[in-house]
Amino acid sequence: VNYLLKHPGYQEKWGTPKYGGILKLTGPSAPTSFSATSTGNFGAFIDGKGFHQNTLLRYDPWLEHGAGVVCDLCESYEISADGKIISFKLRQGIKFQSEGWGKDKGAPGFGAELACKDVKASMEWYKSPHQSATASVKAAGKRLWGHLEEVTCPDGPQGYTGALRFTKFRNDTLGNLAFGYAIWNKEYREWMDAAYPGIGDTAREEAYLSIMGTGAFIPVSANVDTVLVSRKNPNYWIEGAPFVDGIEFYPILDYNTKFAAWVTGRVHSLGHGSSGMTKAQVSQTQKSYPD
Repeated sequence: VNYLLKHPGYQEKWGTPKYGGILKLTGPSAPTSFSATSTGNFGAFIDGKGFHQNTLLRYDPWLEHGAGVVCDLCESYEISADGKIISFKLRQGIKFQSEGWGKDKGAPGFGAELACKDVKASMEWYKSPHQSATASVKAAGKRLWGHLEEVTCPDGPQGYTGALRFTKFRNDTLGNLAFGYAIWNKEYREWMDAAYPGIGDTAREEAYLSIMGTGAFIPVSANVDTVLVSRKNPNYWIEGAPFVDGIEFYPILDYNTKFAAWVTGRVHSLGHGSSGMTKAQVSQTQKSYPD
């Protein structure tokens, strides 16, 4: 709470954050996949699948875009003078979720401490995805991470320091890292690719449940046509977080039905941009619900 209250982007009129409750989200479409790539894109925020994992870097949503790249799983990071090396030091004591769908199936990695090996394995996967990945995921890996030469762990695989070395400087590299490339547990990622190859590129319930990470929430059930359900991670590494007990996403395709659900309090967010209100609904809200 104190972190939020002291944040430069915090506004006093928002009041003091409170604990409890279920955050209910909605949008005008159902998820078509639960890709193993970005947790920071528009869809990942709307349907909540981005809340199960963390990234090396992230954008701080309360800061200006240009100044908003901050550490997530890292404690600190440095960029070399030529821009071709990004060195990082991980926060110590961060652990992957201790419970979940995969654990019941004998998957490794649950409760393991985050280490450099996990960053290395994750970034190498993004550059060269598993053979079961879709063509678009493979193309994105080549386009975004083709210049990644190697990921090194100076203190060994279980260490906390590492470096991403690139063959050339690119303006978008830091931003792409901050956009939300999730860090997976190395052994779990290998298990999932072997036992359930390509599952993340589907909209099956198992695809949602297979998401495993260090995030604030753990996926517990999914029906892409009705509701995706997550509950808070009891062992989340940020003390005092998360504030809500869970997140639920309801795909409501009709804009009028979605608006009615928001007005009556059945959902807390309509979405963002073109997925939110229509122009007529904005006018109606300003007139009928000024608060």
